Amino acid sequence: MGNSLHLVRVRDDMTNYYSYIPENLIYLLKDRDTLAVSAVWRNTICGTAVAERYGDAIELRSIYVDSEFRNIGLAVYILKGLINTARKEGVTEIYAHYTRKTLSNHESILTRSGFGEPKASADGFTIAVGDIPEIPNPDIPFKDYTFNDAPSDLMETYRGMCSRNELPAYVNVLNVRKPLKDISFLIADGKKIAGVLIGEENASGLRLAGLYSPPEYRGKGPSIRLLSLALTEAQKQYPKDTLLTIDAISKGAIRLCEKLLPRKSLISKETELCAVCKL
Repeated sequence: MGNSLHLVRVRDDMTNYYSYIPENLIYLLKDRDTLAVSAVWRNTICGTAVAERYGDAIELRSIYVDSEFRNIGLAVYILKGLINTARKEGVTEIYAHYTRKTLSNHESILTRSGFGEPKASADGFTIAVGDIPEIPNPDIPFKDYTFNDAPSDLMETYRGMCSRNELPAYVNVLNVRKPLKDISFLIADGKKIAGVLIGEENASGLRLAGLYSPPEYRGKGPSIRLLSLALTEAQKQYPKDTLLTIDAISKGAIRLCEKLLPRKSLISKETELCAVCKL
C-alpha cells in the first residue's frame, strides 16, 4: 500500500478488512463473484462497498465510510470504483435497495455515483406481537416442520438448494446472525421444498428475515401457512409488547403481510426504494 488514495479489491482471505463489512455479509466474500472494494489512504482503510452478484446484475449490499473520512466525497469515490470494477467484469446493471432511514438522507451519494432516480419497490413495517390477529391456516396437502424437527433428508434437500443458489440468500439460515429455529419453518411437498420462512432475534425483538415459496407453489397456500405458523408461535412465546419487524423480505411477501395484518396496528412503516445504475 502506498501513501496515495487507492482502491483495493477485497477477497475472502483479507480479514483485516472485515471490520468495515457488516458481520452478516462477510459470508458473501466466499463467493468469487462477490464484488467488494475498499478505499485505502496511507495504509489506512477508509471505507468499503460490497455487492452481491446475480447473473449480469449486482445488488449493492453495503457502503461504509469511516467517521474520520466522511463528507469529503469518499463514498462516491468508492461507489464509482465498484461500478468500474463491475463494468470490467461484464455486469450490466447495479441495484441499490434502501430506505431513507438507512441512508440518513444521503441519497445524493447514489445519484452522484451514476445511479438513476429511485423508485418505490416495497414496504417494511413493525407490529407488536399482541396486535397480530389470528392468521388463517389454509388446508393444504403439504407437511410443515420447524427447523428443529424437520427430517434429516428434508434438511439435506434444503441445504443443497441453498448451496446451489436455488433458494434466495435471505432464506439461507446460515446467513442469519441469530436464527430462531422454533420460529423458522419448512413446508414440504413430499421431498420437495414448497416454502421457507426464517425467523430471527434482533435488537427490538423478532424479525422475519426471509419468506419464500418457489414459483410453482405460489397461490397454493404455503406462504400463508408459513406466516400463520410463525406468527402463532411468536404469540405463544413472547410478551405482547415484543416488536416484530418485517422489512423487504420480498415484494410478494410484504404485500401478503400487509393484506393479513391490520394497518391500524402497524407501529411504523417505511417504503423501500430502488435505484439502478445501468452500465
